Amino acid sequence: ENNVVCNNKVIGARWFDSEGHSDVAGFKSPREEFNHGTHVATTAAGNLDTEAVIDGASLGPVSGMAPAARLAVYKVCWIAIGGSCPTSDMLAAIDAAVSDGVDVINMSLGGTRETIDDPVSQAFFAAAEAGVFVAVAVGNDGESGPSTVDHNAPWVTSVAAGTHSRTFEGEVSLGDGQTFPYTASSLRFTDTAAGLALAQEVAVDGADPAEARLCAPGTLDADKVAGRAVACARGVYIFGEKSQAVADAGGAFVILYNDDPAVTDERETGTDVPLWMAWVDLAAGDAIEAYAKGDDATVTVYESEAVSQTAPASAFWSSQGPATSGGGDLLKPDITAPGREILAGFMPTSNPDGGHFGVMNGTSMASPHLAGLAALIKSANPDWSPMAVKSAIMTTAYQTNTDGEPIQRTYADAAATPFHTGAGQVDGRAMFEPGLVYDSGATDWILYGCAIGQFQEPADTCETVEGEHGTVDPSDLNYPSIAIGDLIGRQTITRTVTNVDDTVGEYSPEVEAPPGFSVEVDREQLSVRPGESATYSVTVTRTDAGNGEWSFGSLTWYDSDGHEVRSPITVRALDIAAPNEITDQVADGSADYDVTSGIEGTIDLTASGPVASDSRTLALSNPDGSDFPTDDPVERDQTKAFEITVPDDAVMGRVATFDADYEPGTDLDLVVYAKQPDGSPELISAPFLEGSDEYVDLEAGRTYAVYVDLWGAPADAVEAEVHTWVVPEAASGNLTVAPEPLEATLGGVHTVTASWSGLDEDRRYLGTIDYLTDGALLGRTIVALNR
Repeated sequence: ENNVVCNNKVIGARWFDSEGHSDVAGFKSPREEFNHGTHVATTAAGNLDTEAVIDGASLGPVSGMAPAARLAVYKVCWIAIGGSCPTSDMLAAIDAAVSDGVDVINMSLGGTRETIDDPVSQAFFAAAEAGVFVAVAVGNDGESGPSTVDHNAPWVTSVAAGTHSRTFEGEVSLGDGQTFPYTASSLRFTDTAAGLALAQEVAVDGADPAEARLCAPGTLDADKVAGRAVACARGVYIFGEKSQAVADAGGAFVILYNDDPAVTDERETGTDVPLWMAWVDLAAGDAIEAYAKGDDATVTVYESEAVSQTAPASAFWSSQGPATSGGGDLLKPDITAPGREILAGFMPTSNPDGGHFGVMNGTSMASPHLAGLAALIKSANPDWSPMAVKSAIMTTAYQTNTDGEPIQRTYADAAATPFHTGAGQVDGRAMFEPGLVYDSGATDWILYGCAIGQFQEPADTCETVEGEHGTVDPSDLNYPSIAIGDLIGRQTITRTVTNVDDTVGEYSPEVEAPPGFSVEVDREQLSVRPGESATYSVTVTRTDAGNGEWSFGSLTWYDSDGHEVRSPITVRALDIAAPNEITDQVADGSADYDVTSGIEGTIDLTASGPVASDSRTLALSNPDGSDFPTDDPVERDQTKAFEITVPDDAVMGRVATFDADYEPGTDLDLVVYAKQPDGSPELISAPFLEGSDEYVDLEAGRTYAVYVDLWGAPADAVEAEVHTWVVPEAASGNLTVAPEPLEATLGGVHTVTASWSGLDEDRRYLGTIDYLTDGALLGRTIVALNR
């Protein structure tokens, strides 16, 4: 009964369940339990001019990006099991899609940030090498860290989320006459009145009032709710969980209110919820908490009304660069597409009004826009490579809104940068006439991976490819954007463009130099015949840019036929470029490495440590594959926690686990919080990598809570060995560095030798080498030994 019937639109549907999640909950078929897949698929390839009806009102005809495209769907996620999307299933689905002959893959799921050598990225490498265009969502973590963008590999197109020109507004009126604006989780076109109750006032006996206030699952009393609207405070639990809690208790609808002055009034539409939900802001939340304490409180929610708005804007929750895996030498995200308040298909069984359409938010909604547009380009140009398609999309994007101003960040009085939008907002018309494209293939991607130090396994990969093609700087990957994350004085990069037009292209360059830098192009004109290529060089020179500060500009090639081939430029100047970390597995040894200086003069080299790790063993058990609740860290069978303080006079700290200590298939995760002055936790890092090779570096002068989570294991219990280090300023005498001092020249490359001796070969050590001028720290290299 749960089978999916294919037709002339859905020509394939498969499901993957290597871990037996469907034995617990969900359908043993491609049928989904959540609106996400339906919404994404109809955004990419929904039929042309389909009437969208919500709450009995017609919103007019809607179409997918590629309405004539056929769909093959591959189910890998099990929402009923905490949203689990096993890597093994994702790999199998990607392989199946390529074998099935798809032209475009969309994956609206998260990914890694620290590496491009993880299994999913490598599966997409193979897909792109086979000619498949891959669109991926960059994530919804906004500015929660210095870099939050997922999917840093160059062979995928990483999509950020923006707004479009239509939004919906309405009003909530309290029984005492106070009225406030709302946005809605799904649109409402009828006025509805109900009794109003604060969630904590209708909690089941014995429930924690703080949890009930959030509408935590299972905290509400059906006898007390009984057809009333319930006011829930924001935070901790996802909106669907809050809505479901009210629905399970027989509530009429949900009023979700902000209650924290420190939180942006993030009133967003588009969350898939089982019961209609209206968002209100901080002022409304204060009024509701004051008003709705009695049994006679009431509320009326008035119908949603469509209004025009300035667009696009970059959604504040859309994840941002720079891309950490490449050290900033590759710009991510690549592009922005609409991802907020996206109207598309819904499952009637999980739709508040029972209809076939609904609104959702997320980079998950932006990515299928790109997938559908890529299908259109591929249809018009079947011989184009995935990177030519990407280039056409990126170089024709626009950077201004409907008011003619630079694209802004929502809920922020500031313009978005390429770290928010990539090349800009996709232009569905201009992308068909790019004029020139930047192309690359598997060899180029391998050279890039070797250049950033991530393709060294198998051992002969880089040796073989670099032996045939030479080594490259990662910034020289032939990409539609230009990024230099470690500019030392001056750097020249090269690019090659191919003419995909049917006439000779005569192009001239126009440069908008990033502030603090000058940019010179070595060609005053490019003359490129149809189908042929031309190469040019760009030299970026630091003028007065500050150390470690990012700056943004652009290079545009234009011709008399109206082509404008634009590449964003992102640059960061550094006073020194040195390896972030050197490692070895011997107790006595040395390592030579290169340091490039962006200044002239004396640089002092100071060694600290090394110190052996302290280790502790934590008994973890019963892994269920559920994600660690980063918003509400708790200990449980599979999770144990401890504290570590890194004093002010230390250089740094680190906590780590090692894959080599466990059976194959064991996956330990580290989640680290710093204690703030008020005692509340601040999330520092949660790598969530495959396997158990994880570490988090710790700044001096703070106390940290470290949670060690057993995500998965072959056995029901694991004795987790966790290593910690606190590196003091003083050298132990076991680590030395030469030359000391270093007489640096501007842009000079200097060889430094680190030597160590007398270490216990059965222990793991950590030390540092600092680079200083007049006591000011320019940079640091971590020395990890006996790993």
